[in-house]
Amino acid sequence: MALKSLRELNHEFMDEKPANWRSDKSTPAKPKIKEEEKIHRVLSTVASALFYLGLIIIFLLAVVIRAESGNRDNLFGFSFFTVLSGSMQDELPKGSLIVVRETDPQSLKVGDNITFMHGTNTAITHKITQIQENHYGDGIRGFTTKGTNNMFPDPEIVSAADIIGAVTFSIPLLGSILAFIANKPVTVFLVLGAIIAVAAIARKFLVERTRRKRHATY
Repeated sequence: MALKSLRELNHEFMDEKPANWRSDKSTPAKPKIKEEEKIHRVLSTVASALFYLGLIIIFLLAVVIRAESGNRDNLFGFSFFTVLSGSMQDELPKGSLIVVRETDPQSLKVGDNITFMHGTNTAITHKITQIQENHYGDGIRGFTTKGTNNMFPDPEIVSAADIIGAVTFSIPLLGSILAFIANKPVTVFLVLGAIIAVAAIARKFLVERTRRKRHATY
């Protein structure tokens, strides 16, 4: 009785197996894995967006609260304020968040919207309508300002020393939203903290799960 060697048996097995034997074993799982990775990627992006959105809101709340308290400190040359009146409604609607850039008073010109201190705790944003180059007799500029929706100019000349800066841009409604949130700081910070924590945990979980899935396919 003739016995076949292992090499001959192996050749016969390879010749008899279906042509797609190897691909049938591995191919069907790939589309499912790719689809899961796509879902994980989307969820991870959403979690990251919530995380950074929470940080941005907390940052804006902090700077707006400091500004509304009369603090003139800025961050990298920028200050943030909420428009509280309709004196500039045509250009800066009530409730807008305005970003003010620290500006050399010598570079200001007629038509610029500026934010300046009136007294010790009040910041006003109006448009420059006239400049007096030597208003105080010692080379210091004085600025006549007016709200675009006011009938008359402001009664007092604004000194260069009282100017915080020029308005760079504004975001409608955001100031009102932040002001509303600022009235309930404890509740809001707890909610935002919870959102950030959940988003961070979810993102970490999704990233780790995707990594494990990817390694399991190799």
